[in-house]
Amino acid sequence: HQPRVFIDAFHKGRILDLSDCQGLVLGYGMRWTDSMVAPVTFANVWSRMVNNLVNCHNTSTDPEEVRSNAVAVLRERKDALPPCPFAVAGSGPFGGDGEGFM
Repeated sequence: HQPRVFIDAFHKGRILDLSDCQGLVLGYGMRWTDSMVAPVTFANVWSRMVNNLVNCHNTSTDPEEVRSNAVAVLRERKDALPPCPFAVAGSGPFGGDGEGFM
């Protein structure tokens, strides 16, 4: 059983624990439910990340800054993330040792 990993995408990929997640939700005045941290598939995470990056790129006045920030976050956090099951080992930030990524 792998430990659960929560990543705060709005604060430079900060790694969160369950109590951090609960604090964020309560801080917005919302009621906490366990469904808010229900496990999701790697494909769901990947799809959401790609959609968010595309949106940032499309709305940015400096697309190169968006790309370089995304690369920096992925490099900084690659060791905290579990390997992606559909990545070729060693070919990217989520597969194997991450070698070959940019």
